[in-house]
Amino acid sequence: GVGSLGRSVPKDMEIESQDLGNCFEILTVTGGFNAGRTYFLSDDDAETWIHDIVKQRMIAKRKIYQRRSIFLRLQRLLQKTYRHSFTEALFAVFILLNFFANIMEAELLPLKGSSEDEIFRVLELIFTSIFAFELVWQAITLWFWQLFRAPIFWADAAVVSVSIAAAVREDLLG
Repeated sequence: GVGSLGRSVPKDMEIESQDLGNCFEILTVTGGFNAGRTYFLSDDDAETWIHDIVKQRMIAKRKIYQRRSIFLRLQRLLQKTYRHSFTEALFAVFILLNFFANIMEAELLPLKGSSEDEIFRVLELIFTSIFAFELVWQAITLWFWQLFRAPIFWADAAVVSVSIAAAVREDLLG
């Protein structure tokens, strides 16, 4: 709790510093709730009061942080996991697997509608989905201005967009 406050001292009352002893002075705003009153706290009361103010400030900051930053906390978590060496290695493996699948498809030249063609179509959809997910993940971690200044994002976006367009076109046109 807040320490006990000393009585308000009128402005016209003359108080000498030795009469106040060791105390903490609080001046209020003239037009405010306390009408310009001055309050005095003893050293013991001031220490308790300051401790309570610091504690309440920390509680208020925590509440504000929790209210407005659910997205920011999620973004930081996604940044941390996206930049982790395991995640980078995992996406590198996906890129290599996609590359090898494309090489195999180009070498085998499966007939349209064959079971091999269907396998490569499914693989292409899986890899396109993985890379689209990675692109959204990257967009969330970079967010607005960083996103526009990152050429690698735009290169990824172009490749993924072309892959999505090709998959949609193939599904629509057969």
